Amino acid sequence: MKILQLLPASIFVLSCCNDAAQARNIVTTNDGIAIGTTNQSGLRRSLVTYDANTSQIDVHQFSNLPNTIRGFDDVALDSDAMARQGDVVAFAIDASSGLVCSFNLSARSSTRRGEVSLQLIGCTTQRVSTSPFVGIDAQRGTLVVSGGTGGVSTFRYDTSTGRLSSRPIIRNQTLNEIGHPSVTLVSRNIAALCTDTRSGFGITIANINQSSRSLDRSRFFPVENTVNFKYTISPADFPCDSSMYFQNNGRSYLYVANGPVTVQNPRRNGSPTVVNVPNGFEALTVDVNSDRSIAVFGGVIQNGARSAYLVMDVSSNPLNPRVVTMEVVSGQGRGRITGVASAGQDIFYVFDDDSSSIGHARIQQSLLEDSEVKDVLSRVE
Repeated sequence: MKILQLLPASIFVLSCCNDAAQARNIVTTNDGIAIGTTNQSGLRRSLVTYDANTSQIDVHQFSNLPNTIRGFDDVALDSDAMARQGDVVAFAIDASSGLVCSFNLSARSSTRRGEVSLQLIGCTTQRVSTSPFVGIDAQRGTLVVSGGTGGVSTFRYDTSTGRLSSRPIIRNQTLNEIGHPSVTLVSRNIAALCTDTRSGFGITIANINQSSRSLDRSRFFPVENTVNFKYTISPADFPCDSSMYFQNNGRSYLYVANGPVTVQNPRRNGSPTVVNVPNGFEALTVDVNSDRSIAVFGGVIQNGARSAYLVMDVSSNPLNPRVVTMEVVSGQGRGRITGVASAGQDIFYVFDDDSSSIGHARIQQSLLEDSEVKDVLSRVE
């Protein structure tokens, strides 16, 4: 049986400040460059990149940011935008000002000094709702902001330049629910919104109608026995997260972390499938590595006392993924894991109380016996 095994993880630390951090988020390019937010004093208006190939961390400061931006809280990537130039477009939102900025990320090999370059392209000018929780995602010219209780907003951006529309196409539209703390794009015209309903949590699938500038609710997938508001960290780390798995045959699946792990086809009606995970593991964040056919879940064990990430093989049966490994991890403080990202050979993770560290593990192909894999399910007490 062909699965994936992880090399030992390590923590890479940016020496700057000693201030306690709060919430952090992270994304990664396919070639192993992670981009994260930081909460260190004096660096809130900066973004951090880590190159897995060289173990180099860079802090990127932007002198021409609008003065109203106090700091960045969530990040997103569109790896297809600006691909002809060999670059990637990154996005970051400031929950305080309600503004979104876009950035041109150039890989180390394409810059003169062999460094990772992150240059500001521009920012939006009209505030959108971001309270009390917010998340962003971007895909093929559409960026969506889940605005908490204030409604959902969308922007367009030029995929050849990465420049955002200055004002939202849809601004603060509500869907007759309490709120939406996070979002994942199924496609440029379909959004999967974590939803606080009057009867619990789940995922709302909404169609983005560009011509009428509106969102239309398509279907809803409930999550049973969720962690609700436990482990919440304002403003951009609500414990309800999702990520898409795109197969080469054109099929796609949405994985959700909200305490339990669920999976569903977001384009069809039906009930979500509950995925078996190690006893005591509560999933709080997720990222799917479609190229390697693995889903990585960040979460907690022992009632929140310790953090861990769980790797699942989704290649054979996406609705019944196989546990590969679970790794217990920690930062330099007592905070929980808040973000995971995986692409190519790499897995990255960050914590809420230590904005100077990025955890990293590299994936290698390996053959393991079924008994070794199954043992992971019972090794945490």
